[in-house]
Order: sequence, then C-alpha cells, then structure tokens
Amino acid sequence: MSSVLIYFVLFNFPTEEEIDVVTIEKPKRKRLPQVTDEPPVKRFKPVAMKPKAAVSVTSPTKESRKDFKRQNSSTSDEEGDVSKRATHNVLERKRRNDLKTSFHILREEVPEIKDNERAPKVTILRKAKDCVDKLKKDETRLLAELAKERRKNQELLDRFYALGQKRK
Repeated sequence: MSSVLIYFVLFNFPTEEEIDVVTIEKPKRKRLPQVTDEPPVKRFKPVAMKPKAAVSVTSPTKESRKDFKRQNSSTSDEEGDVSKRATHNVLERKRRNDLKTSFHILREEVPEIKDNERAPKVTILRKAKDCVDKLKKDETRLLAELAKERRKNQELLDRFYALGQKRK
C-alpha cells in the first residue's frame, strides 16, 4: 500500500499557524476484462480540501477521518461505479448511433440534399423544414383545387339531371 504525504505549512507574520497534514491513499486499480465497447478506466483524483486553521499535526480530527473514509470507498462501490459508467457509455454510444442513422434517413428523404453525403446536421434540419413547409403549402393548394373541382363536378351533375328531366 503506497501512500503520499502532503505537507502544507502557512506562515503569516502576525501569527504563525500550521495547516493540517493530509494523507491521501492512491486507489488500487483493478484490471477489468477488455471489452471493445468500454473505454479505459480513468484514474480517480483526490479532492482538494480547504485547510482548517490551528489543527494539531499529530492527531487527525474527526472530519479528516471522515474525508479519508470518503476518499477510500470500498472496492465493491468502485466496481459498481465502473460498471454503471460502462453501461452508461454503451447506452450513450447507442443513442448517438441511432441519432446519426436518423439524420442519414432524413437526409435521404429531402430531395435537395439527397446526394450530399457530408451535409451538416443543421443543414439537414433546415432543408427538411423547408421541404415540410413546401409540402404543407402544396397540400393546402391541392385541397383548395380539389374542393373547386368537386363544386364544378356537382354543378355539371345538376345540369345533367336537369337536362334529363326536361327531355321526358
């Protein structure tokens, strides 16, 4: 078990005071099985704490013991954290891939940028919005035209029936 001792001494001319001596233990690294979806494990860095004024160098305080315990989490917690992080990373990678695929599908549906393999996402979204706006405008125009043709058809049917009744 290797440990690093860090000594801080603060000298102020009106009053000399020493600041707490902190011992930080390096966390043990465990070898995990190599999986291609998981990135390498990052090292844990110790957290810097604010120094307390006039603390005895020889005996650690209750707070420093608590901080030491927080820094030395159990190995099962570390394995759980590593496992959670690996799972999160895999899910995040899947989310990014799904998003990428969705952008490719959307790009293929927009005629203006269909052949542009390197179209930026913002361009894909803007052109898709323009395309949807154009389709809505066309739909409105075509619905109005359809209504006009139906009215015209009804008028012609009415004239036809009127002519049929006059002949009899």
